[in-house]
Amino acid sequence: SSGKYIQYTGPNSYKSVKPEDEISYTFKISTPGIYNVRWFMRQPDDAEGDKSNDAWVKMEGNVGLFGDHPFKDYTKFVGRSKAIFGMNGKLEAHHEFAKLACNFKEAGEYTIRIAGRSELLQIDKLVFYRNNISEEDAIYRASEITETTSCSDDLVSLK
Repeated sequence: SSGKYIQYTGPNSYKSVKPEDEISYTFKISTPGIYNVRWFMRQPDDAEGDKSNDAWVKMEGNVGLFGDHPFKDYTKFVGRSKAIFGMNGKLEAHHEFAKLACNFKEAGEYTIRIAGRSELLQIDKLVFYRNNISEEDAIYRASEITETTSCSDDLVSLK
């Protein structure tokens, strides 16, 4: 976060992932288990309805779960929030929605990949939290981090 956010400024890419619009992040998991994944995202003020609210997401290493079912390829990750960065996010495939979770069977490094899907989506951070923590508690704990609530409009554009 560092008080800034990323914004996808490329064209809408609803049908497929464009490799040039992909970013990745590798992180360490020290305690194995199932983790829920949410993001702090925001739609621009002038985005209508469900515009500028989704990205493609993929977990490397076959750890991604669409609800309780594994998924290996890019899947649409969607949320809605205006004016503030809201912590939310659900996977959507074929008009079915499910939580994004990961089954980290062992401690180690893992990589998440995100690719642009809808232009002008703003992302502040991704949050991974153990499934024994309630979503309300995770939102409360994550929102206590000042960068999230004070994220400036000095952005980093991807594209």
